[in-house]
Amino acid sequence: MGKEIASQHFCERDFTEFENRLRRETALLREWFAAGTFRHRVPVGGFELETWLVDSAGRPAPVNDAFLDRLRSPLVVPELARFNVEINTPPVPLHGHALNAMQADLARTWSRCNDVARTVDAEMLMIGIPPTLRDSDLVLANMSSRALSGAE
Repeated sequence: MGKEIASQHFCERDFTEFENRLRRETALLREWFAAGTFRHRVPVGGFELETWLVDSAGRPAPVNDAFLDRLRSPLVVPELARFNVEINTPPVPLHGHALNAMQADLARTWSRCNDVARTVDAEMLMIGIPPTLRDSDLVLANMSSRALSGAE
């Protein structure tokens, strides 16, 4: 997708929008620090997992909007492409059986994601880059509308 971005010209409005979003995110981060959101007495951990939605041939399936609308989970959010989503686990205290808890959360979420993916004629794939990805898939038309709008 970077090829299209590198070959495009940005107008002043694009830079203004980027600056406005950056200012809003920075202000929110300041609020979180001031409110002590990041202070924990016990270390906590969690993770995110980048996943793909693919069709029956293993090709990228650009259906993340329909998938996310049906799934309705705050733990699963859009990624940049219409065929990607990010799965998260809730943070857990890093003691005892923390890794077991994270694995159990992932297993539950993964199972639900697979069930919902089938309702949009897709399957979930846990892989860095699928070998079925083609240059023709990496176009602006396949950018997630939620990523473009800033909605996550």
